[in-house]
Amino acid sequence: MKRLAIRILVFLTNLLYDLFKIFPSRNKITLISRQSDEMTLDFKLLSEQLNKMSDAKIVVLTRTLDINVRGLLGYLGHILRQMFNMATSRVVVLDGYCIIASILKHKKSLTIIQTWHATAAIKQFGHQTIGKEDGNPRIVADEMKMHQNYDYVICASKETEKAFAKGFNVSMDKFVPMALPRLDYMQRPAGDELKAITDKYPELLDKSKKNIVYIPTFRKDRPVDVASLAAYIDYSKYNLIVKPHSLDVGTCKLVEKLRLPNVICDQNLNTYDLIKLADCMISDYSSFIIEASILDIPIYMYVFDLEEYKEKVGINVDMSQEAIGKYQFVKAKDVAKAIEENNYDMESLHQFRDKYIEVETKDACQRLAAFVIDKLNK
Repeated sequence: MKRLAIRILVFLTNLLYDLFKIFPSRNKITLISRQSDEMTLDFKLLSEQLNKMSDAKIVVLTRTLDINVRGLLGYLGHILRQMFNMATSRVVVLDGYCIIASILKHKKSLTIIQTWHATAAIKQFGHQTIGKEDGNPRIVADEMKMHQNYDYVICASKETEKAFAKGFNVSMDKFVPMALPRLDYMQRPAGDELKAITDKYPELLDKSKKNIVYIPTFRKDRPVDVASLAAYIDYSKYNLIVKPHSLDVGTCKLVEKLRLPNVICDQNLNTYDLIKLADCMISDYSSFIIEASILDIPIYMYVFDLEEYKEKVGINVDMSQEAIGKYQFVKAKDVAKAIEENNYDMESLHQFRDKYIEVETKDACQRLAAFVIDKLNK
């Protein structure tokens, strides 16, 4: 019954899309994301660069999808905008799974480029998680044609291509070696964006203390263990700043509930600005580990739920086997101890970085924009 209902929905959506396809394709590039209700950093940088390098019309559509009645109803209008702009664009750029991009039958003149919202895939995703607790049911993935219709997929290394190929269920010939704009941005000197953070939290400028930035990945319906980590930090030497995933609405509430006064938890901080203030970083299964490796700061992995995460989500990169695997810990006290020892093996970090970022990161935004424009003109 569920399969039939989805098929009918997909069929009717394509009928409606046929009406939109009556409109002619224009010299237009559409960027679509559901990672945030605001423009993501990558799309902000890319749209600005596209406007500098091309006279094409640039449309950016960003909105998260809340799985509830109100959220779904509110998303319908956004879907119609997606459909119209796909039907009238020559290039569509995505940074995640877009239902409409996958289920519709597009004009042959449309090129769809998947940039994804991470430089790598430490944790499993997409087709890799079908049937798992945190993944999609097989029926939904098949009938919603999950991750279909991509012409090109941006990827930073051959190693990551293997995971992306499985997650997207695409052939290797679709991959284009290129860095995301964010890597270019992360290497720029700090600007007004950083000042906004230090104006809000002036204690982060205290030279007598080091800043530990904790950036955990998203856990579906499960909390992040901030309390255990916070208990072992020496606050006479360190500031602990927690930046939850954009979809994590509970971690900062938990910090407030547990009354952890020494812990800064702020979901609204820009991760790519905040990391420039970090003396070291703690994460877990987040691909931000790979992105942050270009900044040459010590990186630690706090994987308190490793076995549970393997079962519910799945792991592509066994960090214990990587060059920086000696900095992966299950217990919070071991993370704190390693930070206190202050003898990080930076060469291991460089080996790890070079394995997962094989492409040029300088001028990454300009390179991606040039690639998009090239497809626009063909």
